[in-house]
Amino acid sequence: RPAPPIAGSAGRRARGTGAAALAMPSPAAAASEPDVAEKMRQLHWDGWVRLDGGMPEWELRRFAERLHRRYCGRIVEMLERWRNDWMKGDDEDSAPGADRPGGLVARRVSTKLKGAGIFVYA
Repeated sequence: RPAPPIAGSAGRRARGTGAAALAMPSPAAAASEPDVAEKMRQLHWDGWVRLDGGMPEWELRRFAERLHRRYCGRIVEMLERWRNDWMKGDDEDSAPGADRPGGLVARRVSTKLKGAGIFVYA
């Protein structure tokens, strides 16, 4: 069974999200829809929000799903292989998040997947 449609990314504010992206419902619809403030809370604190109309047919979504099907198992396997280094930052790289815990392992995985169109960051 497919996961419910969501928007957002790991609790980080994505471009185009926020009050403008979550249009206020009409007074009639407001009685049956979750409160906009609750949707904003979900997006910013939980990292996702259910889309009322279901998941749109975005080409970017199909691209991300193809990459997930193709590489997820391999990425998880590599992450598990380097579990002992999960809390280490990477002081040799300037990539986003390199200095954070997970930075070293993220660089290793990205290096192994070079040319695949995937970049892993901490």
